[in-house]
Amino acid sequence: MARRSIKDSAFLQAQPVASVRGTSAGAVGERKSKYGVLLGQRDMDIWEDLCSEARRRVGRRVTKSEILRAMLALTADDKALRDQLLSTLPMEGPMEE
Repeated sequence: MARRSIKDSAFLQAQPVASVRGTSAGAVGERKSKYGVLLGQRDMDIWEDLCSEARRRVGRRVTKSEILRAMLALTADDKALRDQLLSTLPMEGPMEE
């Protein structure tokens, strides 16, 4: 049996993903990216509070992906907000957790 390289793995190659529920996340077949974020306890608590508040305000289940996409849309449409966000990033090295 021939050895397979990790580069041959379908998992590592980006593939278009169809939306299961046809949500506003994009058109069927649109290329998407999936990633993970490691959060410290403080950031995790803030994220969970934001998600809980979003669910209460809209009166339905709101996914973390929906919230992240909304934040991306806001920063894409609002230069002042985008500048404010970017000004919080340190000039050297990653932010501390």
